[in-house]
Amino acid sequence: MGIFRRYEWRFKGYDFYYEIIWPEDLLSYLEEMDHSVKNTEDYSYYVFNEPFSEELVNFLNDLLELGSQYIEFEEKKEALEYLLSFVQHLNYYRERGEYPRYPMETVIDGGGDCEDTAILMAFICWQLGYDCAFLQFENEDSSGKGGWAHLDLDIAPQYSDEFSGSYWVGDDGTRYFYASCNGRGYRIGEYSGNFGKWAKVYKL
Repeated sequence: MGIFRRYEWRFKGYDFYYEIIWPEDLLSYLEEMDHSVKNTEDYSYYVFNEPFSEELVNFLNDLLELGSQYIEFEEKKEALEYLLSFVQHLNYYRERGEYPRYPMETVIDGGGDCEDTAILMAFICWQLGYDCAFLQFENEDSSGKGGWAHLDLDIAPQYSDEFSGSYWVGDDGTRYFYASCNGRGYRIGEYSGNFGKWAKVYKL
């Protein structure tokens, strides 16, 4: 028995779908792994300790091959935004308690919450050679009483004018451009403003 998944997403006016049957033991193995790291600044643990990174990279390459039948990825940025669209179209699940997922876990589950899709997108950035940072939004009231509202990802360009739009600056002065991992149809640098402007940048 396996876990059947049909993924559907849209990019540049094209509708894509991909069907696959994942081995059940993959998900069981992932669920039994350590999920105790729960601080945003340490979420890179899940990115760099994905046990099925080879299988996940092969899956992502299959998605890129599918996309290349319709779109010429003339720049790496286009491939990155294409895979971002895939991540955006995964299902959003409100978690029961604090349970960060490994990237492959989110893919097999068919979705996750904001931290899970951000972790998955960070893995994709890492594989494509992009520096990125987790972006943790604070409630608009910066008094510290409201707590944290949302987690997403920011991506650093590989050359000066690769991205444009909304960005946050890391402690080292790097500009990280916003990448909405849950909002469908948003390109890198496009920010709705829904989560306010107060955010902390955690470089991977």
